[in-house]
Amino acid sequence: SAIHIWDVNTYEKITTFVPQYPTKLHTIKFSDDGRFLAITYVPFTNDAESETGTILYNSGTWDFYGSFWGHEGYATKYVAFSPDGTKMATCSWGYQVKVWDIAERRLITDIRTRWGYVRSVLFTDDEHVYSSNGVGLNYINLEGRKIPEKKLVFSYDEFYSNSMDYNGTVNKICGDFDGTSINDMGYVILLKPDISTRIFEPFKQSLTASPNPTNNSIKISFNLPISGLTNVEISDINSRIIRKLHTGFLELGQHSFDWDTKAIPAGIYFCKISSKEFNESVKIIVEK
Repeated sequence: SAIHIWDVNTYEKITTFVPQYPTKLHTIKFSDDGRFLAITYVPFTNDAESETGTILYNSGTWDFYGSFWGHEGYATKYVAFSPDGTKMATCSWGYQVKVWDIAERRLITDIRTRWGYVRSVLFTDDEHVYSSNGVGLNYINLEGRKIPEKKLVFSYDEFYSNSMDYNGTVNKICGDFDGTSINDMGYVILLKPDISTRIFEPFKQSLTASPNPTNNSIKISFNLPISGLTNVEISDINSRIIRKLHTGFLELGQHSFDWDTKAIPAGIYFCKISSKEFNESVKIIVEK
């Protein structure tokens, strides 16, 4: 029941520590700014009124920062942090989303969702919290609320997500969604968090790299939707740019570039295509 912290760049273990209530852990997650390690918990007893919550540890020192308790009867399923790092949202299966002030260690607001079984939660900005809830098939919902007044700004009844994230650059929620029938399972879907749009966008990756893994040469292919200045760059796992395949104007349409990897050390790399209207990246594995 220990937690192991790893450096993903060197593959070395940084530390191992045993948190409070080690046999009751449910989810562990770093805050987006890297300041905290959040740990959520399952109920300590089978009592329906047994409370669960989240404990924050200081990242780096791994000492206790604060306890955020109050979900009743069910595990605290997921935790999310506001972009400014001042707020945290937690959720449980008991129709509950709670938003906390991290510095003051207090509850800002308590949201009751339309259905129970709240599976995931996220912030799209510092004032809006989205949560996915439902028991399956026709009893599902993805909702967004403005805090602290809890005003409903988004409601979507066709899919719900077990886990989801938000990208502010493209203004999309991405998640592994299930729908309202037994055939609507296992989608990766992009949703615009806007009450005026109800259309979901199945995720289609335009950027491809083959062969991947590679040990000699790799072809980068993509479809540019709009003409414009475009960068095609290769970076290493530390985000250092090691090769620029193209910088300049490209017409809309299909494009391909070759990257010679003969002199490149084995490892993980990323190719990123960026222009005013188009941003995508793909992971490349170089083997020797």
